[in-house]
Amino acid sequence: FVRLQTLNYEAKYSFPQWLGINFTGGINGMYQINKNIDATDFPIPDYRLFDIGSFLTAKKEINKWVISGGIRFDNRMIQWKDFFIRGEPMTGFTKQVMYPDTAKSSIAFPAFHQQLSGLSGSLGIVYNISNTLTVKGNTSRGYRSPSIPEIGSDGLDPGARIYYIGNRNFIPEFNWQTDIGIFLNYPNIDFQVELFNNNITNYIFLQKLYNANGQALELVPGNFTYQYKQGSAQLFGLDAAMAWHPKTMPWLIFQHNISAIKGINTDNESLKLLGEDAKYLPLIPPLKTVSRLRLNLFKQKMAASEYFFQTEIETAAEQNNFYAVDNTETKTNAYLLINTGGGFNIVNKKDIPVCKISLQINNLFNIAYQSHQSRLKYFEYYQTSPNANSGIYQMGRNLVIKAIFNW
Repeated sequence: FVRLQTLNYEAKYSFPQWLGINFTGGINGMYQINKNIDATDFPIPDYRLFDIGSFLTAKKEINKWVISGGIRFDNRMIQWKDFFIRGEPMTGFTKQVMYPDTAKSSIAFPAFHQQLSGLSGSLGIVYNISNTLTVKGNTSRGYRSPSIPEIGSDGLDPGARIYYIGNRNFIPEFNWQTDIGIFLNYPNIDFQVELFNNNITNYIFLQKLYNANGQALELVPGNFTYQYKQGSAQLFGLDAAMAWHPKTMPWLIFQHNISAIKGINTDNESLKLLGEDAKYLPLIPPLKTVSRLRLNLFKQKMAASEYFFQTEIETAAEQNNFYAVDNTETKTNAYLLINTGGGFNIVNKKDIPVCKISLQINNLFNIAYQSHQSRLKYFEYYQTSPNANSGIYQMGRNLVIKAIFNW
């Protein structure tokens, strides 16, 4: 039971154009206060967090070229005081206590203060070769400060059946990314392909812990224990999409998307120590595709118009490239899902839409499947799984009805 209060702020200014260059500068950030309220489990402490970042971007168009870039500096301050807890004999639960009532208590989270900062930036170029062909390229340096759970966790998340342990000595992640893209736009069909490569230092990930006897460590009985680790990594892959919208059949649209990503552990120290089981990164999605066929009926009937019907096929390949150290992850099977739905607009006497109604059935055939990125895949209390697969499955057949009103 926590109360998290967040204030986001931003101020930016667009400067007058200078030598054909458009400049924009500003600051933005976030202020957070987290407080436990009558809780009995304490995964993270009470804390205060303050983020501030300043940035400057520039953009210039030269004939068929568009050049843009930016630079940014971020600073994060995190702090919390000693966090005391004490068992209550009357209830059997643990509660937070504060000065001066700290007798017979213990410190769950010692006081902490840290300031983190980082410089990031990017430079990108777009070249419009013709009305139908565009190419782009971008290189950037990114920054990510460790989150509160990654730094301060030391407790049970009952919803995931995992006891998380953070690391107070973490430093920010930095990366260098390069991506290129090709875009083709024709009257009847559009194509786009984007490739990327991302090298990350101080990469943060989770690893399952085991005791000296080789058994899964359970700091809280019946719950696995995971600790945040830091290393280096490489991520690379592609995103591609196609949309067919024939001018002779304006009521028909066919779309197909594909995404592929591979995550490699490039930390030589951990590879020497842990071997091939540490070759891949955790929580990396497999090859995924989505195909969608949509039929639009624009003819108006009574008080409704713009009927549409669509069917979607979603696939995920088998994920054999996983972080296998101490069974932190296991292989995830492939799956194929079919979603379908439709909808229409309700219009008034002036033919102005006043409400949009849609109905969608996801996982139409009620397929039992698991996402490789789901923490619930490893949520299993049985000693021997009754269905030969541990963990909780994703959502089965479900019906979604949505109404959007225009005021």
